[in-house]
Amino acid sequence: TLCKNRSIRVYTIQHGSLGVDGPIVREEFFFFGGLPIVSDQILAWGDVTKNTCIEFGVDKNKINIVGSLTHRKFFEARKTTQNTGYVLLAAVSPSNDNLINDLLIEKKQKYEEFIVQVCKISRKLGKKLVIKTHPKQNEYDISHLVKNFQPYVEVVHQGDTLDLISKCDVFLCTDFSTTIIEAHILGKPTIVISVKDYLHDSEVYRAKSCIQCNIDTLEQNLSRLLSDKSIREDLIRRGNDVVDRYFANQTTSCKKAVDFLGTN
Repeated sequence: TLCKNRSIRVYTIQHGSLGVDGPIVREEFFFFGGLPIVSDQILAWGDVTKNTCIEFGVDKNKINIVGSLTHRKFFEARKTTQNTGYVLLAAVSPSNDNLINDLLIEKKQKYEEFIVQVCKISRKLGKKLVIKTHPKQNEYDISHLVKNFQPYVEVVHQGDTLDLISKCDVFLCTDFSTTIIEAHILGKPTIVISVKDYLHDSEVYRAKSCIQCNIDTLEQNLSRLLSDKSIREDLIRRGNDVVDRYFANQTTSCKKAVDFLGTN
């Protein structure tokens, strides 16, 4: 608003995935300010973002595809990824601030039970589990939940996800997150576990580039993914297809952004 009052142009650079869609999501984006509808221009990752923005009512003339400035290092790391044998879980606890349903006591209890169950499953399957918590300041501390499973479980609170994802065997994620796309970039088979019961759809889900399940079927799906090479390869192939639709200019995005800003 301040920029508008002073006739200063506003450019929004996409920093996270608009990966979920549908009528419920549209209302959520408007309510929480997730759509940059007041910006003069939007610098988007690719066609998926552009189509979602247009579907949600953003003027198509505002949307400019340059690629992701934050994911260039992921694309550069594709050739150096390795598998050190652990399962990585990107876990996001119920929010303490802006989601009313997350404030329910039963949501916190369900999340605690989920963490303990994943620890039990990974130990039963003989796999080390690394849990990367969300970097938000009010993220729920799960250290007391995993202490009985050490040294087979490690919790990481800070740091870049690139190194963690690039070395894992299988990537697990709670509900939808940009990290799913990042795991696809790095060629990691992915399982998305429903914890918060969001009624969202996604390009990722429609492409079947990851396995969707809940905690009751996680052990079965994880066991199959660890033992069946054909399932892994099919997920990786589908993930590559999704990445190509999500990201334009995969290794030249910074130059594209600079060129755009220099002429606009």
